[in-house]
Amino acid sequence: MKLNIYNLLTLAACGLLLAFSSCKGGDDTIPGPSSSQGGMVGNKEKPAWQNPTDQDMPFSMTAIIRVNLSISYPQQMAAISESSLSGQIPGQNDLLAAFSGDKCLGVAQYIDGLFFLYIARPPQGADQAIDIYYYSATLKNIFVAQKACTFVADDCKGSVSAPLEPSFLKTD
Repeated sequence: MKLNIYNLLTLAACGLLLAFSSCKGGDDTIPGPSSSQGGMVGNKEKPAWQNPTDQDMPFSMTAIIRVNLSISYPQQMAAISESSLSGQIPGQNDLLAAFSGDKCLGVAQYIDGLFFLYIARPPQGADQAIDIYYYSATLKNIFVAQKACTFVADDCKGSVSAPLEPSFLKTD
């Protein structure tokens, strides 16, 4: 297949036209949250959540979690996906962690759309409620799972083929 210079220039011009057709008069800023987004976009800094030390993990539990904020916020997430916010939700810079009160019991690893969370035994022992917190770097906000998880030593909640998908509430 042979392309001449005219065809190449036409293709390049079409590409540029498509790329710039959504630009608005030189304003490159991302708009703030609109009322249709329900305050989903915040201004929270990335938390400094850290995994506990190895000596805190004689007993542990694993959870495989998929974060799907559209389960909890279908209209707001639809509005956000149509806005000019960039980045996937969830994304590589997001955090998911387990807490017992204010003690962090584990910070998840994000791999291919799933969070793999290794949870240390809570200070009070087994059968204790564990809170799951999610930080969205794109939305700059922290969310907490509506339903707490119960710690069971040597247990695995969810799987790669059927991960947990908790509903999340926005924290304030």
